[in-house]
Amino acid sequence: MASFQNKVFNEKLDFLVDFTTSKYPNVGICVTGDKNDLRIESFLRSQGLKQMVKFRTTKDYTKLNIICTNLSEYYNEPQDLPTLGGSNHYIIKWAPLPMYKVKY
Repeated sequence: MASFQNKVFNEKLDFLVDFTTSKYPNVGICVTGDKNDLRIESFLRSQGLKQMVKFRTTKDYTKLNIICTNLSEYYNEPQDLPTLGGSNHYIIKWAPLPMYKVKY
């Protein structure tokens, strides 16, 4: 993604998260998807989100898929599962913690 497009996308994403959290201060945020060349570091810092995926997500040894959230303490670490069909992307399983493990 070109630098200008990257900047515009991040600004729009920042705006949407800011708008949502201003209306609903305790809302859980989860942004997922295939980031390709999108630079998300500044977005993560500005929103206080954590990138959960720490492993390669494609057969080409790249990390394209993201899970960015402020709910990390309520979920297990993501797991990579085999690809489905002819896909180049591994399946990512991100499951919530059992209720008895959640600290209130």
